[in-house]
This record gives sequence, structure tokens and C-alpha cells, in this order.
Amino acid sequence: METENIIKLLQKHKQNQKTDSHLNTKNTSQFSYIKLNYDIDLPWEIIYFYSHFNIEDDVINSILYNNFRSIKIFYNKIFIEYCVEKWITQFNEDDTENSLENILEEASYNFNLKNNAFEGGKDENFMQKCFIELNSDSDFCFSIGLDVTSDCGGTVYFLINGEKSGHLTTDFGHEQINHGGMQLYYSPLEEKNTWHCLKMYEELIINSLK
Repeated sequence: METENIIKLLQKHKQNQKTDSHLNTKNTSQFSYIKLNYDIDLPWEIIYFYSHFNIEDDVINSILYNNFRSIKIFYNKIFIEYCVEKWITQFNEDDTENSLENILEEASYNFNLKNNAFEGGKDENFMQKCFIELNSDSDFCFSIGLDVTSDCGGTVYFLINGEKSGHLTTDFGHEQINHGGMQLYYSPLEEKNTWHCLKMYEELIINSLK
């Protein structure tokens, strides 16, 4: 509902625009570059808002200038279950030296967006094999968050794929899973800690329509 309201407001704003005199051509050019080089389909409302409103905040700065290097993976449960099953067939589930939980945590910060792949050492190789076997479908396997801002309270991420693309989330949550005789924790995407990044500008958009 929150996203639908914002989109409706911006669609009305677009209908009221007679010319593109206020268009931020620099941002629109960067959005095209992101699509071409990273194959990222940012939500329409994100592109429209930051192209037509003179706003420079942490979100747009991260999108345009972070080069998608500082990201974090929020795993979907179905992907975790697959990794657990794969782990059990290859290793001893009681092998604490090669803890799957630690591998999941480490790999969540070592995903190369441009190559659509987990990269790093042998731990990431295991994750990459699981990912490939699920058709390298990031929307199916996890949500990808772009680091927007960090402080002593944690990090806020801008989601760039899946149903929650365009939303912000935090890295506070961990969920326990019991599967195949294994029990471990992982970082999922928590609905209660997710909100649309343009929510704070709703009043601004409304006032622009008057």
C-alpha cells in the first residue's frame, strides 16, 4: 500500500508536468549507465523522483557513486535450505571447522553484482555452486542491499532487486532454521524492518501537486 500511494502521487506529478525543464539529466544519464553496466532495473518511482525532484540524499549518492561494491545479501529461506542439503551431502554436518553458518555470513558480503556471482575463497565457491544450480536467479535466492549509511546502531541498505526493490532495510535481524538435522542462524529480509525509501518525501510530493 505504501509503495502504491507513492507511485500514484508521482504519476499525478508526471501528468502535471508540461515540460522537462526541471529534469536532472545527470541523474537520468547515470540511471541509464547503471542499467547498461549492471543490468539493474531500478523501480520507476525511484528513477522518476530523483530525476524530477532536486533531492540529494544518502540513497541517491549511494546509487550513483557507490559502484555497487558495498552490498549485503539477505538470504531467502529456500536458498538456505538448498545450501544446507548441499552441505550435508558434501561434508559432515557436525564439522565445526567449516561451519556453514560462518560461510553464509562471510559470503553475504562477497557477492559481485556485475558478475552476478559469489567471489572469494573456497567458502564462496561453495555458495557459488549452490547459486548456479538454482539458475543464478538472485530474485529467487536472496535480496541484495546497497550500503546507504552506517553508524553505531547498524547499517541501512537500499534494496535493488526482488519485490522490495526501492525499499530500505537494516541488518539487525537473524533467523534460526532447522533443516536436515542442522540448526543455524542466517540473515533474512525482515518485513518489519523494511520501508520504502521515498516514504519520507511523501509530504513533499503532495505539496508539489498543489
